Amino acid sequence: MKTGLVLVALLMATPAFSQWKWQWGMNYVYSNPTGTMGAYIDQAHGFSFDGGMRSPDKRWLLGAEFGYSIYGGDDSRQQYQFSDGSTAEMDVQVTNAFSNLLAVARFYPRPEGVLQPYVQSKIGYTWFRTDLNIYDPNDWDNCAPIDTDILRRDGTAIVSVGGGLQWDLSSLFSRLSPGRYYVDLGVNLINGGRVDYMNADGPEPSMTTGQRSDVQANFINTQTKVIHQHHVGYLYNSLVQMMDFRLGVTFRPRS
Repeated sequence: MKTGLVLVALLMATPAFSQWKWQWGMNYVYSNPTGTMGAYIDQAHGFSFDGGMRSPDKRWLLGAEFGYSIYGGDDSRQQYQFSDGSTAEMDVQVTNAFSNLLAVARFYPRPEGVLQPYVQSKIGYTWFRTDLNIYDPNDWDNCAPIDTDILRRDGTAIVSVGGGLQWDLSSLFSRLSPGRYYVDLGVNLINGGRVDYMNADGPEPSMTTGQRSDVQANFINTQTKVIHQHHVGYLYNSLVQMMDFRLGVTFRPRS
């Protein structure tokens, strides 16, 4: 993955790419996990930023993309019984998310006009991460959590194929210059290796293939300093398989 991103950066720095033109994009991303992953993650919502350079004939684009999506979480106030008999209410926040860093190659079969379809492939890496933050609701003037932890993180290489359509907004708004601002609609199929991940919204324990274990976290009473373990979710393992659908905007500077 790192090699692919480095190659893209080196190619863009060579004299042969001096006539290539930049473009940038930002997208809302809806992800729909499939296969075994789809049994443990319902959906994900997030964003992506991409940038790249288009060839002089405007048919090719090479670039990179970063994305971040949240697929599960839980916010609750719970009362815990500690080993010394004391109790304390804590605000517990669990966030399940993944991020992607990808090298992108895109081809435009029709690079001019109001509607510009494209096909693309991507290769890179994805990180799955679950964060835990525990807050004392009585400490209203202190934004620092009593306890914070990364409950789980893991990653794997991924590849993606897909396509989309860019729509020149100057066809709707005459005050915009043609060829600069586009609405971007896209869909991508993503596959990758096995990864461990948590989901606070996932199914309860079963013998289903893919489930690994129960996850415990330490909760701390600020008065007594007694540590108590409590269940906060389950850990799963599967191949990365999902479809993502995106809606965004693309900007191309003046030539």
